[in-house]
Amino acid sequence: WTRATFGPVSGWGMLCIYALIALIMSWPLPRYLSTHIPYGGGDDYQFMWNMWWFRQAIESGTNPFSTPMLYHPYGVRLVFSTLVSLSSVATIPLQWLGVNLITCYNLLILLSSIIGAWAMWLLARRLTGSSLAGFVAGLIYGWSPYHSSHVVGHLNLASHHWLPLYVLAILSLLDSVWPYAVEDRWRHTVEQARPWRWAIAAGCTAAALVL
Repeated sequence: WTRATFGPVSGWGMLCIYALIALIMSWPLPRYLSTHIPYGGGDDYQFMWNMWWFRQAIESGTNPFSTPMLYHPYGVRLVFSTLVSLSSVATIPLQWLGVNLITCYNLLILLSSIIGAWAMWLLARRLTGSSLAGFVAGLIYGWSPYHSSHVVGHLNLASHHWLPLYVLAILSLLDSVWPYAVEDRWRHTVEQARPWRWAIAAGCTAAALVL
């Protein structure tokens, strides 16, 4: 493994490229962002309810992992439901700004492709040293058949962007605790990093995978 050069395209530039590809690949969804969803018989409405419920729970100070609104009057625990907690919480500021649930849901779908592709570009570029190889890897990962089959109704499975981010955090953690491992053929680095920083990043992304 070798340190990849930044190349002619910056990280932000590549993120914009993948965003443009996402808009093209998902068309005409961007045109109907606030009125239509990519429905394929999945659990789209459940995930939108999850977003709504998290807002209600936070605003009322109740436990979001238990609701009296299902199986009334007994209620039900949502711990083992596909709540996509992190994504639901991320939409709350948008809901407060007046963005409807359909738009929030569609944005999460689009971002799963964009961030997934971008994160895989970072990971592949890091491992190969090639920005081109990273770009191809990002395309394959961001719009793989697996992801494309789950954007219609399975937001929890379509949110695959946390996996490459987790691997990146783990690799950076290993680099920071083993910075002079050239003779051991690990990877070349001259960077001195704080191990705790990447340990926290790895822990956060691992939690995101679970949530």
